[in-house]
Amino acid sequence: MSLEYDAFISSGKKWFCHVDDDNYLNTGSLLKLLSQYSHTQDVYIGRPSLERPIEATERPGTDEMQVRFWFATGGAGFCLSRGLSLKMKPWASDGTFMTTAEHIRLPDDCTVGYIVEALLGVSLIRSGLFHSHLENLGLVSDIHNQVTLSYGTVDNSRNTVNVKGLFTIEEDPTRFRSVHCLLDKRGRKGWTDGGENVNICRVPPLPTPENVSRQLGDLCLPLYNSTRRQAF
Repeated sequence: MSLEYDAFISSGKKWFCHVDDDNYLNTGSLLKLLSQYSHTQDVYIGRPSLERPIEATERPGTDEMQVRFWFATGGAGFCLSRGLSLKMKPWASDGTFMTTAEHIRLPDDCTVGYIVEALLGVSLIRSGLFHSHLENLGLVSDIHNQVTLSYGTVDNSRNTVNVKGLFTIEEDPTRFRSVHCLLDKRGRKGWTDGGENVNICRVPPLPTPENVSRQLGDLCLPLYNSTRRQAF
């Protein structure tokens, strides 16, 4: 988080949004949400994972003081305006973020909440459009308007959003591929793993003797025909 923050400050961009690598980000909904706020104002928006403020122990010198504050869980994602991010610099820039985290002995997303709420006195804006694996994702509705989605397992059971798509659970265990194709009805190319983008929403053609022959060679065609005749 410290490196993310420093990179954002150097970039001159308007919004700092953190999402984990197991989130699905709906950029259209994110832009719609952020358009309701000014990046020059103090904006800290996300979703808390707890039903009460977290408690931490500050250690200024040799004294200890209890402090309570809300924080947006990093597992669901959150956003900070540039105006607020700049005010965080004394406790977050050039490596001081790690020092602040060690000061309260809490993870990075909690540290952001500590800086914003406890030190700067700015309240978290709660949004139900951010989602983490800590909630029952099967209850999430209106997929089109959600900003982030997640997935996980609970007691050996999958915790995913319920979305009907072209892909089975085995083909799409996170349901992100189905979500992407639901949102992207224009058939644009999908995500990439570093190579060329591909249209992940295209349903592969059913096997035929012709394309099987092209892929596996003419020697496999008699076996394919034999297997097809026996299937019923």
